[in-house]
Amino acid sequence: MRGGAPPRVAVRGHLLRSGRGARTEAEICDARSRTTTRPTQHFDQARSTMRWRVARGLAGAYAAAEAWCFTSHRYRVADMDSAKSRKLEEGFDYEGHYRWFARELKHEPNPRRLFTDAFNDTPPESIPRRSAVEMISYFLTAKETDEFEGGEYPSDVTRKSEALLRSLEKTSGLKFRADDAAGEGGAGERREKESTTTTTTTTTTTTTTTSKPKPPPTRASAIRDWLVFGGGSSLGGVEAENDLADGIDFIRTNRFELNAYYKPIPLRAVIAGFRAYSARRLRNAGFRAVKDDATGAVLWTRGVDVNTNRRGGDGSDPDADADAASDDDDGEKTKTRRRRVDAEPYDPIVFLHGLGIGIAPYADWIASLPRDRPVVAPEWPNISYGADVGHRYPHPGEFADFLERATTEAAREARAALAEGEPKRGKKERMTTTPRRHTCDVIAHSYGTVVLTAFRRHHPDSVRRCVYVDPVCFLPSFGSYLRYGHDDHLATWTEMLEHLFARAADPGEPMSVANLVLASWFVKGDANVQQLMKRLIFPHESWERGPLCERDMVVLSGLDDIVASDEIHARFTRAWPKCAVVVQPQWQHGGFLLEPDPDGVNAGIVNFATGSTPRARARGAGAGAATGGVKRAWQMAFAKRKKRNDGAAAAARGKTKSDAEDAAAAAAA
Repeated sequence: MRGGAPPRVAVRGHLLRSGRGARTEAEICDARSRTTTRPTQHFDQARSTMRWRVARGLAGAYAAAEAWCFTSHRYRVADMDSAKSRKLEEGFDYEGHYRWFARELKHEPNPRRLFTDAFNDTPPESIPRRSAVEMISYFLTAKETDEFEGGEYPSDVTRKSEALLRSLEKTSGLKFRADDAAGEGGAGERREKESTTTTTTTTTTTTTTTSKPKPPPTRASAIRDWLVFGGGSSLGGVEAENDLADGIDFIRTNRFELNAYYKPIPLRAVIAGFRAYSARRLRNAGFRAVKDDATGAVLWTRGVDVNTNRRGGDGSDPDADADAASDDDDGEKTKTRRRRVDAEPYDPIVFLHGLGIGIAPYADWIASLPRDRPVVAPEWPNISYGADVGHRYPHPGEFADFLERATTEAAREARAALAEGEPKRGKKERMTTTPRRHTCDVIAHSYGTVVLTAFRRHHPDSVRRCVYVDPVCFLPSFGSYLRYGHDDHLATWTEMLEHLFARAADPGEPMSVANLVLASWFVKGDANVQQLMKRLIFPHESWERGPLCERDMVVLSGLDDIVASDEIHARFTRAWPKCAVVVQPQWQHGGFLLEPDPDGVNAGIVNFATGSTPRARARGAGAGAATGGVKRAWQMAFAKRKKRNDGAAAAARGKTKSDAEDAAAAAAA
């Protein structure tokens, strides 16, 4: 071997040097085991590192998405605040409204509640009398003082308001606080003091001019400025006030700041999933959705089922119906014949939903409507977690014109479908060629009654029967409805949490905790709902002036904290006795969707609206395992009532029966 190099010997795949300093195979393996990592251990470390990197990436992406959504939320609220102040729609009848409000206020069944709600839960004893006069003047004229010459209401308006207030004080025993010398009694005195000593306070959300210094900022207000409001000031002319209690001012449009709460992505994803499931439920039931470009509303429609209509509207035989009618008394036959004359098979049934998350909670209820007539169910923009048109939200008159177009098209399509399915050629030709005006039957809930009011006012000949469920369009409940978006607990997160804990601990609270959170955070505190209640809606164009007759029905919930059920019932009993009024003492607002219905009120609503007699309806297309899924999910989340409330409701329901039994026992004794 060259150079005297030691020989190299291969042992079991390893090269070992022979001679001095040579190591055995065991020593080499031991050294390697101490300096190298086993393959499985190396793989575990790599996998752990990869998981950590993926987790960090996902967390960063989620944080970036939340930051983007939160920034968009702030921008939207800033845009709402900076938009130009909205006015009443053109053509509003100011003189007619003046006469109607003056007449209606004299017959207000509960003036104390009216003023308390209008001043945001302020008792009349704490309301300056001049502020009460100003409130009446505003709702009489539908105008602010700065819209009149000199910045004051005309003398005849002030005298009329004084007379109305004195009448209420005399008949109801109301007592208001005497106007003090501090200048807080009304807008006129406040303006006089502001002309001499004016303090301008600028915050991150609003620019306010007031005669009283603002309280020092607190941690809660800082949280509110960043998390609640949208940032920026009211650049477009909305003079907002930070606190109702400071100035003791009454609630009205374009006056107070927005309290819009942000909703994280997971919660919005849950809402989106529920809306998608509800949309699928409607499509399976035969509905199709079309967006209206003029209003931004999404129109859900279902055409008439020709086969169901030919069988009598519920899957029955028309000859059997005729035989049954011949066996009844004359009154029943007259009612049946009148129904067939009044309601044509192509006349649509219209459902108008309320505030919340759109048409989704009503999906099962709408899908169960009769199939022998077309069904029209619009979903409003902005307030449905769907389409958003911003400050271009339609006036009630625009919604009324939209409903007229939608029902006309639905009636035309139904007439064509019925004509195609008619075997007799002569009748087919008459149905397709003879022009005939359609009418529709409308069922409206909560905010939907405001749209129904506009529909009746602008197109009275297009409406046949109306059902108002939990109505907010009548004067006795307007104060509570306005206060809905101005509640004090919406000011900060801390106040909202205190409010939720207090109501959840209340033994008499009818709403579940989930329903309380939904109402405060997702409905009242939603940016679009805040914009609607504080910038876009005027009570003057939302009030139903009547009269209501035998073709109208009002359904009230006894535990409703928005609608003054007792006051409306008392008022209608005197003013419109022909109107059917149904009160369910165990229901809360929206109880017809959530609560048990032992009296069959829901069936009565549909039967009254369609003018038909109660009958069992056949299961139609789309009715399968998913039927009722929306309602069951809604009930599981928001209708879990406490046992003590169930007992109270049962006691209220059995009160009349027990009184009758006691009277019978006393008579027998």
